[in-house]
Amino acid sequence: MKNVLWSVVAISITWATAAVAEKKTWGIGARVGFFMGGEVYIEGLGDVDADSGPAFVIDADFAVSEKLSLGAFFFNAQTAAYGYDASILTIGVKIKGMFQAGTVSLRPGLALGYQITSVDGLSEDATGMDVAALFEVHVPIKPDWAFVGELSFNTQPSGGTSDADVTWGPLFFVTAGIGYGL
Repeated sequence: MKNVLWSVVAISITWATAAVAEKKTWGIGARVGFFMGGEVYIEGLGDVDADSGPAFVIDADFAVSEKLSLGAFFFNAQTAAYGYDASILTIGVKIKGMFQAGTVSLRPGLALGYQITSVDGLSEDATGMDVAALFEVHVPIKPDWAFVGELSFNTQPSGGTSDADVTWGPLFFVTAGIGYGL
């Protein structure tokens, strides 16, 4: 009877170890990069050039199938226009495909977010909707860890302040960092 008990314990430990070693069904990541700036429309002022600046992304993804993930993200970019510093903050959701090319994972996707743009010296933030396409490349560097590069853009097709519409088309950014899991 003792041998049967030890056999059950040994098999349970083996299965538990194998389950831990399986590919993760979730992942988190953090990246820093470069926001390329571009043209922003402000009602009453017309088209304004937004400067380039640093960008930062934190995200989490959950696999819903072998080749599809859903996730959430936080994006922040620093820019300026007419000598006023501005910060774009977006919180949203995304859906991505996951395709293997050897050991590299290619992940095209779409994102939707709620966006707040704060400009130094103005009392009211501009808010709006972000719609974006993204493309990530995950290169494994050790088990469960990957180097992650992303090319994406930020938009605000609708939004603004109580006094003026503030909208823009695609403003591209590129980021690189680390990912854990998925």
